[in-house]
Amino acid sequence: TTRQLPPGAYTLSLDNCSESHFKPHSLHTDDLIEFPESVSSNILAEVERFWSMGDRFARLGFAHRRGYLFYGKQGCGKSSLIHQIIARIVDAGHVAFFCAYPVWFRIALARFREVEPERPIVCIFEDIDATIKQYGDSELLQLLDGNSQVDKVVNLASTNYPERLDRRIIARPRRFDRLIKIESPDATLRE
Repeated sequence: TTRQLPPGAYTLSLDNCSESHFKPHSLHTDDLIEFPESVSSNILAEVERFWSMGDRFARLGFAHRRGYLFYGKQGCGKSSLIHQIIARIVDAGHVAFFCAYPVWFRIALARFREVEPERPIVCIFEDIDATIKQYGDSELLQLLDGNSQVDKVVNLASTNYPERLDRRIIARPRRFDRLIKIESPDATLRE
């Protein structure tokens, strides 16, 4: 056990005794370049602005959380964008959690919040449509804005198939405030 989880990205799980485990998750950002005024640059700036507004959320009585759903064709850069955001959060001394199995994720996240209630975190739900298809959406809905939601969090999700997502997931702003289409770079950006 530790009083504070070292900054980094982790996959959350439970063992056979229902103990929480935080397994380091590698990030791939060394070859990524952030171009000014690109979609990724604008989103990264927006997330940093969001973190600075915590006192405003508290003053108004709202949970300090935000959700982004990135969608687009395979290979357009959704995962790269997510890894860039996570790298910034980790560089600031915080943590990011990847969801592999929603039930374990919910339990481990609640245990993390018992130890570190104030630390900003990022929760990642890559290929959220596949996760919902395999495990259902009830646990995810509890995490996003139900009884299991947490404070001081940015939820990041990605999908290649937004049309497969139920409106309960994408039509409620408190679940995903921003639905952003990620497209391949245009000719100017590639140049």
